[in-house]
Formats: sequence, C-alpha cells, structure tokens
Amino acid sequence: MPDYKRSTKIKILFLTKWYPNRYDPQLGVFIWKHALAVAKYCEVAVLHIFSDERMTGQVYDLVLKREAGFNSVIIYFRKCRSSFDPFNKIINTVRYLRAYSKGLKYIRGNFGEHELTHAYILLRPAILAYWMRMTRRKPFVVSEQWSGFATGRYEEKNWLSNFLTRYIVRKANAITVVSEFLKENMLKNRVRGNFSVIPNVIETPDSPPASVETGKLIVLTVADLVDEIKNVSGTLKAFAAIASKYNNIELHIIGEGKDRKKLEMLAFDLNVLDKIVFFHGLKSNEEVYQSLLKCDFLVMNSYFETFSLI
Repeated sequence: MPDYKRSTKIKILFLTKWYPNRYDPQLGVFIWKHALAVAKYCEVAVLHIFSDERMTGQVYDLVLKREAGFNSVIIYFRKCRSSFDPFNKIINTVRYLRAYSKGLKYIRGNFGEHELTHAYILLRPAILAYWMRMTRRKPFVVSEQWSGFATGRYEEKNWLSNFLTRYIVRKANAITVVSEFLKENMLKNRVRGNFSVIPNVIETPDSPPASVETGKLIVLTVADLVDEIKNVSGTLKAFAAIASKYNNIELHIIGEGKDRKKLEMLAFDLNVLDKIVFFHGLKSNEEVYQSLLKCDFLVMNSYFETFSLI
C-alpha cells in the first residue's frame, strides 16, 4: 500500500454493507464510484466483510484490491449455512466481528489512523462506526440508499433493529441520502438525523464504442432481478405485446437476483425467451457501460428507486 501516513489529506475509512466482490461485480457499485470520487480529495480506504457460504477450508480470506486512487480490503469469512441453528448464528456473528477486527488491524497498519468513518448502508457498518466513535473518538457519517424505507420492508424488521437504526442515525455526525424521496420516507419511519441529500456519482466513458449495424432495435434493461422492486415482469409482458407486431426488436437483460428463474419462465411462457429476450446475468461495470452505449434505448420500469444509478 502507498505510504498514507505522510499525506496531509483527511483520511476516511469506508465501512460498507454492499460492495463489488468476487461473486457480484455490480453489488454496491455506487459505493465504489463514491469512494473513487472522494479519493480525488481525501485519502480513502474501504473495508468490506462478505459472509461466504461457498468457502471451504480456511475461515478467513483477506483480499486487497488496488483501485484507481484508493485501496479496498475485502475479507471473506466462511458462513455456517444453516440459519435455523441458533449456534450457527452465534458463530457467524463472531466470525463477522473477527473479520472486521482483522480488517481494521490490517488497514491501520498500512493506512494509518483514519480521521473519519463513513458507514455505507445501515445497520451493522453504522453500529461499528458508532462504536469507534465511543471508543476511539472517531466522528462518523452514515450514507443510505436502501429502498426498504419506501417499500415497507423497514417496518417489517424487528423492534430492536428499528430502534438501533433510529438511535444510530441520531448519533451520527451526519447522514447522507441520495434523494429527497428517500429522506422523506426515512422521516415517515421516524428515522431522524442531520440529513444531507447527495446524489449518486456518475462517471462517463472516455470514448463511445464504434457503432455496429445489426438491423435490430436493441432494448436494454439493467437491474437486480428482484421483481417486487424492479418490475421486470411488467417489462417482459409489455415487450412481448409490442414484439408481436415487429420482427426486428430484441430485449437484453443484464443482472442477477432471486427472481431470475421466475422471470425466465415468464419469458418462456410468453414465447420470447432466447428468441427476442436474452438474459445475460452479471456483467462488470465496464461491460454495462458498453452495453448502454450500444443499445438503442434503455427501459427502467421500477416500482421504487431511491436514485437509480443505471
């Protein structure tokens, strides 16, 4: 790692709930973009903990990623698979906390002492940031993007989680949200604090790709395949109705999620799967950009968005 200790810039530690990882290069990519932007003005280190059910053998795996202008430390820990066993929950919690301890120790040894903690997405990173303020006097800010404050999922959480969310947000030096829409919905849920609205970071490619004439009208959807939020099923139904009148149109869907099989089955039932509708799964940030630049237009049909990055 570079010698951050000699820098006169403020040192910020990002603690993240979501972050691009070896399994999903798009998870929390907006956090990566934010860190990239902040790194132009501050010294930044990112710490992300990932519970990995696929790990075998070792319990912890520390991966250092040298990003453009900052460094991120991702610690994967072996997650006990059965969530119904209370002992497994205890083991997973202990491993999670030990992973954070290992990550913080590594970052302090190479990054030096940070001056501000930035907890990205409630709740666990924010609790740890608050703990560091109490024990090490580190001020902290919280950034939130979760649509659950608008969809009702926040209200479905247990009382302790909701109490801690409200308490931590009040104690934070500041809380940033990506839209007035999200701020209003957090306030409706009695989550109050020192709010600021800071939109997502958007960067543009240096140069567009050369156009390729395909003779097709290319429509693109990029989304997590969680239908209760992204309404991809509505897009499929509308597209199937339109496509029945035209023969030169294609819909390409980039993304992964719990409803992918259900959506593929819907496309199959509509007789469009792998004919004019194509599922491409996960793609890297750069691949998504290239797809955006090559398509004729983008369809975003979400029920809820706090601030759509796509």
